[in-house]
Amino acid sequence: MKILKNDRYFSNNLKNFLYFIAYSIFIITIFFLFALNISKTSNLTSNNYYLEDDSFDVGSFNKNTISLELKATEFINDLFSDRNDAFLTGYIKDLSRFYNLTHTNSTYSFNNELKRIAYLRDWAIERGVIFTSITSNVKIKNLKDNGDTITFKADENCEFNYIYYDDNTENTFNVNLIHILSLNKLDNSFEIEKDYYLDFLNNTSNNYTYNLNGGHLEFSKSFNKNFTLVNEFNIGDILSYKKFNFVDHKGVVCGYDSKNYPLINSTTINSNNIPFDLGWKEKNIYKE
Repeated sequence: MKILKNDRYFSNNLKNFLYFIAYSIFIITIFFLFALNISKTSNLTSNNYYLEDDSFDVGSFNKNTISLELKATEFINDLFSDRNDAFLTGYIKDLSRFYNLTHTNSTYSFNNELKRIAYLRDWAIERGVIFTSITSNVKIKNLKDNGDTITFKADENCEFNYIYYDDNTENTFNVNLIHILSLNKLDNSFEIEKDYYLDFLNNTSNNYTYNLNGGHLEFSKSFNKNFTLVNEFNIGDILSYKKFNFVDHKGVVCGYDSKNYPLINSTTINSNNIPFDLGWKEKNIYKE
């Protein structure tokens, strides 16, 4: 009996010992594999694998696309800022630097801006209006890198603030313009190849004649403190704006400015509180 007990004791101890050895080998193997994976990860990090790979994408954008979009946004903001200053002052020298006036498309886009500026300044002086500030907020969308050029859409929200010569009450209206732009790449910047957009001034400014004296746009009309409107409109009136015999768009009279000049809202041209005849001749505006 004593011998059998000793045999069982020995057998149990042997099993426990073998379990211990197996468990120890398992633990050592796990730690070894963990250390090996850590080593591989460290090598990738130390070699800057992710940081130096230009093809590494974040969502649908890579680093080059983001950088190009930021540069284009800065360029467009500068362009619109100088254009807005030209609206206020008539000086276009700073604006011309954004264009290549040896290229047909770029020259066309530049001349289109001069017509718009000249028209708006003449419209204002004829009515005794003084623009105090014009500011633009821009969002760039759908930028495409074509090698020597980039193309994209720019949504511009433009705010116009004005007073009258004998009234310091500030009036404000907003328009939203959608530009389709093509820019030529330069060493450290861009130049405009094309800038096409639906414009609330186009109906009148397209064929507008401007007078350029050196780097300054001269007024074609005279200051008129007694300017009067032919039509009278009430809030809620719906106005049709016609080209030839076709309705281009409609607007609703939403109020009046500080001189009782009728203002409209129009979703077609994305305008808010805009003077009712800006960009149009009164003879082409009809009340429904």
